[in-house]
Formats: sequence, structure tokens, C-alpha cells
Amino acid sequence: MEKISIKEEFDKKGYIVLENIFNLEEMQTAREEAKRLIKEKKMKSRIKVDEEKLRNEGVFIGLSKISPLFEKITKNIKLIRILKKLYDKNLIFIDDKLVYKNSDIRFGTPWHQDWEYLKGSHKVSVWIALDDANKENGCLQVIPGTHKNKVIHKGDSTDGFSKSVIVNMHPENIINIEVKAGDVIILHDLILHASCENISGGERYSFIPTYSNIDWNLNKLLLNTTKK
Repeated sequence: MEKISIKEEFDKKGYIVLENIFNLEEMQTAREEAKRLIKEKKMKSRIKVDEEKLRNEGVFIGLSKISPLFEKITKNIKLIRILKKLYDKNLIFIDDKLVYKNSDIRFGTPWHQDWEYLKGSHKVSVWIALDDANKENGCLQVIPGTHKNKVIHKGDSTDGFSKSVIVNMHPENIINIEVKAGDVIILHDLILHASCENISGGERYSFIPTYSNIDWNLNKLLLNTTKK
């Protein structure tokens, strides 16, 4: 049977999982840097939400703006070359966030499409596992093929999200994506996704940069990275 390309798989399912894009040492260093920044409270939200509330929900925005280490991750050559296979036009970096769970932040992320928050041109988010992620500590969940249509979202969930989508989920359609530290999950902004509750109480960190292929008149951080 002929193996399908990364682009064909992404176009069909709305996501792809790639193993060992980063090594364990890189992820451990990134995790330590994230914890340092959290402790020093240097991460400032650039969206109109209460910053303390955002921190209490385990979401921090804009790491690459204040940390050379995280900026370097967003420009990783191996990652960018893969993203270039998904897009034919110029690739630009949009934004990033850190999402983590621990013994205090256990709730699962409700079902949603990223496009409902970002809108505009379609984008892809790269879910980078700084830790191993499994069903016990809150791994990502997706429903393959749901990136073909927009879904109506209901406002103000009780889990810290201003919008969530309520749909009749059939367990057989839900994929729990268990990954190792250094693996990445690339997500279309219309793929329905959520995360499991952290029943283990352990820590689970992920770093999520977002990219687009539209000329936004932003700093084109990635213009020449794939030519090296």
C-alpha cells in the first residue's frame, strides 16, 4: 500500500502527529525556562483577559517575545520544513502560548475549534509536548475530519474558556493522542479538539506556536529559515 504524504494526511484528518521533532534535553530545558518565567510572572497577556485569571487557568501567551529559547523553538528548522509541506505560500509566525496542567489545574479543555477565537485566514497550531502526555495527565483529544466545517460555539464555559462547543460526541470518533516529550501535533484551526482531565495530578506542559501562510505585514520571522 502506498504511503500517503504528510500533506495528504493533514488534509484528510485535520491533524498530524510527528515523533521526535525535538529531543528530550531541548524539552527539559524549555520546561525549566517556562517554569522560571511563570515564577517571575514575566509573561504578559496581549489579549483582553484578566492576567491573573489566565495564569490560574494554566495559559500563558507570548513566550517567544520574552524568551530567546522559545523564539528559537518557533523557528526550528525541522519543524518549519514540515510546515512548508502543508503550505505553498509564505509561512509566517503569528503567536504562541504555554498550556500546562498540575495538581491544582486539573480540568480538561472543552471541545472547540481554534478558528472561533482567531478567525480570519486559516492557521495551524503546533502542539509541542514538553512532557509525555497521556490520558491520565491530560493529553489532547481530536475528532478526525471535523476541519471541513465551522461549528457553532456556545459562550462562557465553566472551565475558563469564553467559548466552547457542545456537540453529541460519540466515543468511537474521539482520538486520544498520547505523545512523548519532543513529539508535536499539528492542528488545523477548524479541527474539533479538547483535552482530557488531569486525573494524575502531575505536571504536563505544552508549548503551542501558531502559523499562517498569509502576508499579514508582520515580522516575517521565518522567511529564510528553510534554506539553510
